[in-house]
Amino acid sequence: MKQKVNEELLIKYLVNETSSDEKELVEKWIADSAENEKKYADFKLILESSEAFALKNEVNEDEAWARFQKRVQSGEISNSSRKPDGFQWLKVAAILVLVSVGLWLSYITIINPKGLNSTIIVQTFNEIRIDTLPDGSIVTLNKNSQLSYPKRFSGNNRTISLDGGEAFFNITPNPSKPFIVNINDVQVKVVGTSFNIRTGNDHTELIVETGIVEVSKKDIIIRLKRNEMVDINKSDNSFEKKINTDQLYKYYRNKEFIADDTPLWRLVEVLNEAYDAQIIIEGNGLKNILLNTTFKDKSLDAILDIICQTLNIKADKSGEQIILHR
Repeated sequence: MKQKVNEELLIKYLVNETSSDEKELVEKWIADSAENEKKYADFKLILESSEAFALKNEVNEDEAWARFQKRVQSGEISNSSRKPDGFQWLKVAAILVLVSVGLWLSYITIINPKGLNSTIIVQTFNEIRIDTLPDGSIVTLNKNSQLSYPKRFSGNNRTISLDGGEAFFNITPNPSKPFIVNINDVQVKVVGTSFNIRTGNDHTELIVETGIVEVSKKDIIIRLKRNEMVDINKSDNSFEKKINTDQLYKYYRNKEFIADDTPLWRLVEVLNEAYDAQIIIEGNGLKNILLNTTFKDKSLDAILDIICQTLNIKADKSGEQIILHR
């Protein structure tokens, strides 16, 4: 199978530990899209920041390498061919420092760290991350998401920004200090509630689980209550408010895929996102078949087996793609 450019390979590339084929693969991947180029720049930033940390702190190479190998043996990290030496080791050790404090596949940047109120930026890559805000509110960030917030909430409100991706917010109540989430030119205002926001290139979607949420964009203001949602079209600024019946959006928090009269195309859409897969449905008639089931703690292969048995269909692999068909 063709090797994928994952976080481990990017780290190897950044510390000059790749083979010639791997080097060519990474450089082609970087050139393929602006998104890939940004991801590479983010990893480079991690490395450069970590090098400074490593140089300022004594690192016991043998002990650190032993800890690394232990994690390899437990399956947490893939094995590598040899132990790096010299300054290369400092680079890898710096990455391991991030692993040891739970920042693997995500990172935190602090802007103006010596200022009175620093800005904290949390960015996830290929992981789901739970973060606690200064007021005690809990945020669950899905993969490939970015959140920024002040080190302390000051003034008459608690304002943060969701700069991309998806997040679920469980907000600590404080009637005298509303909680505000900015998503580009859309503003979400609450006092104490829980809700999910997903933002992409074309749409921003908000689903309310508890409480009341006020959503505004320019002169448009709407209020949502429990089990209501709004879909905002960025191209024409239209708002579509409706009752939410889809439970699949919760998958990254509760590790469950809940299909409740859910069309197959929607389940496949979420499975592709969750497992970084390329599942394709062949035939329009198959796409809209409704499913009622729940998958919890199952592999993608196990889920596809159950779907195929239930619908009496087949799943064939073609390269990186999985094709569902009759």
